[in-house]
Amino acid sequence: MESSQNKNNKNNLDIAIKLDESIRYLLKSAKDFRKGNEDMADLIAQLSSVLDNVEKTLNIVEEKYYSMLERYKNGGEINPIILEKFVENLENLTHVLDNVEKITKNLNSEIDKHVNSMSKLDDTISKLKFVNTEISNEVISEFEKVFSIIKNNKEKLNELINKNQALENRLKELLLEIDSMIDENK
Repeated sequence: MESSQNKNNKNNLDIAIKLDESIRYLLKSAKDFRKGNEDMADLIAQLSSVLDNVEKTLNIVEEKYYSMLERYKNGGEINPIILEKFVENLENLTHVLDNVEKITKNLNSEIDKHVNSMSKLDDTISKLKFVNTEISNEVISEFEKVFSIIKNNKEKLNELINKNQALENRLKELLLEIDSMIDENK
């Protein structure tokens, strides 16, 4: 009987060790997942900075163009070469906005995959709550952090997408206006 109990104890110990190893592996995965999402947050912040710079440049070009237009309305001349330079600068901004749009689409797709992954972990997380050990609670905490980061990334990315679209619209309108002015002054 005693050897049967020893065997049970050994089996229970083996199960406990395997469970601990699995939870530790899950903790490492959760930390890696968090790190990946933090890196994505950094990229989103960089894209936000790029859009801020595009907006500043667009504001400067608009300001210079409208002051040139004001001088023209007051009897001055418009140099078509300068207008062509404006168009060149704006076309460069268009390329930047196109690249930001491509990157945000890829990020959006990646975030959607992460949201889907998190929803698949609900069952695992509820089982970890039942285990209720220090390490299982650490895993739960990591996944809660990941979920928060993903949610924040999604919100920031949506803001970027909207800002990118608004800048793109402003840019197109200004390009049309300048093209019209170039045609007028040929």
